[in-house]
Amino acid sequence: TYLTLVQLVDEQRGICYGIVQPGSAQKDGVPILRVNNVRSGQLMIDDVMRVAPDIESKYSRSRLRGGEVVLTLVGSLGESAVVPKSIAGWNVARAVGVIPISNESDTRWVELCLRSPLLQHYIHIWATTTVQATFNLRDVARLPVPMPPEPERQAIACILGALDDKIEVNRRMNGTLEAMAR
Repeated sequence: TYLTLVQLVDEQRGICYGIVQPGSAQKDGVPILRVNNVRSGQLMIDDVMRVAPDIESKYSRSRLRGGEVVLTLVGSLGESAVVPKSIAGWNVARAVGVIPISNESDTRWVELCLRSPLLQHYIHIWATTTVQATFNLRDVARLPVPMPPEPERQAIACILGALDDKIEVNRRMNGTLEAMAR
C-alpha cells in the first residue's frame, strides 16, 4: 500500500517551511538549518546561520523539536534527514521543509523513502523551475510513500540506517585522513 505523505504527518503541526527573511547573521542568535546543512541523509551542523530571536519567534510552527524529517525545497531539491533531539529549539530557513511524522517509529522509514529513486523522481518532475528549482508544500504532501507491514518497515529502516551510519563514519575518517595528509 501507499499513503500520501500528508497522511503520515502530525495533523496539529502539519508540513511547513521556515523563516522567509532571516536578516543578517547574529553571533548569539537562534541557529537555523539551511539547504547546505542537509546532505545524503545527514545534517551538517558545523556551519549554521544564527538569526535574531525576534525574527525566529515569528516562526514557532517550524521550530524543531527533534524527530522531524527535513526536506530541501529550493535549489538542491530533495535532500532529507531526521532531526536529532540534540538540536531541538533550532529553526529552518524558507528553503527547508519540516515534516513532523505522527508515528515516531516511521520517521526513519519516511526519510529513507524520500531518498528513494521513486520519490526523488516525483520531487524533480513536480518541481517548478522559474528562477531556481522549487518544490511546493502541496506537492510534498501528495508524495506517495510505500507502507509495507510495520515489521518490514522497521527491519529495512534498521539495516539501511546502519549502512548510512557506516558511510558517515567513513566520510569523517576520510576527512580526517585528508587533513592529516596536508
